[in-house]
Amino acid sequence: MLEIADTDQDDIVYDLGCGNGRILKTAANEFNASAVGIEISPLMYLWSKISMHSSGLSEKVEIKFGDFFKQDLSEASIVTVFQSIESNKKLRKKLENELKSGSKVISYHWKFEGWNPIKTDDEKEIYMYEIS
Repeated sequence: MLEIADTDQDDIVYDLGCGNGRILKTAANEFNASAVGIEISPLMYLWSKISMHSSGLSEKVEIKFGDFFKQDLSEASIVTVFQSIESNKKLRKKLENELKSGSKVISYHWKFEGWNPIKTDDEKEIYMYEIS
C-alpha cells in the first residue's frame, strides 16, 4: 500500500484503524518512516502496542487508542485507510480540513466519493488521493 505513495524517511504515516499494526511496521521497516496508528478496539490496540514493542519499533511507531474521528491528523503526510464507504464519506471532510496540501490519502478497496485518485492499483484495489 505504501509503495504507491513513494513513501520515504521524511514521511509521517497515519493508519486509521491500524488493527495489528502491519502497515505501521512496513512504514518503519521498509521505508524508515515514522508512523502513528489509531485503533478503537482495545484488543487490537494492545496487540499493536505489544507487537511494536517486541519488534523494537516503539521509537518509530506510536499507537494511539481511540476514535480516529476525534484525533488530530494534521501531522500526517500519508494517511492509510481500510474503511467502509460510509466511513469514508464522513472522513473525507476531516481529511480535507486537517491535512496539509500535498498530503496523500491511500484507501484500500473503497474509493472516496467526490475525489479523483491520482494513482490506482486496480488489481490490489488501492486508490491514492492528494490533498490540494
